[in-house]
Amino acid sequence: MPPELREADVAVTFALLTLDGWRWLIPQGEIHSLEPVFDITEYSEAEVDDNALVTSDPVGIIRLAGEPWPIYCLAGDFSSLSTIPETRRMCILLRSEQRRWGLVCDQIEVLDGEQPRLQPVPACMATPNSPLHGLISYDDYLAYATSAVHLTTYLQRGSQSHSERSHG
Repeated sequence: MPPELREADVAVTFALLTLDGWRWLIPQGEIHSLEPVFDITEYSEAEVDDNALVTSDPVGIIRLAGEPWPIYCLAGDFSSLSTIPETRRMCILLRSEQRRWGLVCDQIEVLDGEQPRLQPVPACMATPNSPLHGLISYDDYLAYATSAVHLTTYLQRGSQSHSERSHG
């Protein structure tokens, strides 16, 4: 079993996120809160603190219990979007490695009952900068597994790449 696919990952209860028709699974325990998209306000760098994940492209901010949560909007292939599509209704707030941030989704579904089995990523799909860390066959479709840690790393790398392109 590859190191990124630990035995503990197999027994996790997942939430199914839909982004532009793409299905992504994330461990439910990593979701801090679900918030409506209309709670997102304009992003202000002055509002965030050291525990907020800030990259070059948040679409807004949600304040929860006095804490600012930068919000990101990604397409189904996880490319960054600068505006929130009308199909996006919900936002998941995630906390990873002491960083907090949110992701706007079209739909969020809690998977009850028997959880699908996480399969390793085929070599042809494995790339160093991908947030993908497993595949799951679920109800006649393929879903991509990720985690708050993988997404945080992905957003940070994307921000660094953008910064390098801007200054390079």
